[in-house]
Amino acid sequence: MNLADNLFIGGHWEAPAKGGKFDVFKPTTGEVLCQCAAATDVDVDKAIKAAKACLYSKDWGFASTGEQRAQV
Repeated sequence: MNLADNLFIGGHWEAPAKGGKFDVFKPTTGEVLCQCAAATDVDVDKAIKAAKACLYSKDWGFASTGEQRAQV
């Protein structure tokens, strides 16, 4: 699996909803370094839903202590 072709959402890599890509440029030369997966509103909504689920889960987020989060 080429990670540049995927998005990391909800703890795993998945293809973007519409399969789009965008160029990543080297700032000093303008050279295209690679292409990365482009997230759409569908992908962003899915990522927000996954983040909220994590935040409100009993194992992480608000339920964990600062000390527990610092161990990550």
